[in-house]
Amino acid sequence: MPSLIKTVLALLFLMIAGPTAGFAIERYESTHYTCSDLHQILQQQGAAILRYPSSHVPGLPLYDRYVRGDMQCGFSKTLEETDIPAKDTSHCPVYHCIDADPYDDGPFAPPGFR
Repeated sequence: MPSLIKTVLALLFLMIAGPTAGFAIERYESTHYTCSDLHQILQQQGAAILRYPSSHVPGLPLYDRYVRGDMQCGFSKTLEETDIPAKDTSHCPVYHCIDADPYDDGPFAPPGFR
């Protein structure tokens, strides 16, 4: 019987940890890849860290976790489109996860509430 409890606990842990537990996220310099290449990377991997130089502060590297879609965002996160520089354009559209606004009721907000 104790082995059954251990098995159940192990399965629960694996379910809670999720399918991505233990997988490293890849990192890329966005300006080394075309916008199309970056979209392909995100499509294949689901998420990646993309790094690029700041356009406002010389020498300052910026980075974030960019994703294929909202399935890569955790609970209480939402998807937002943004632009990052790529090898062939300064405005490559990609998605990243941001904190969801707990006060945004979307289309169900009462009139005049927004």
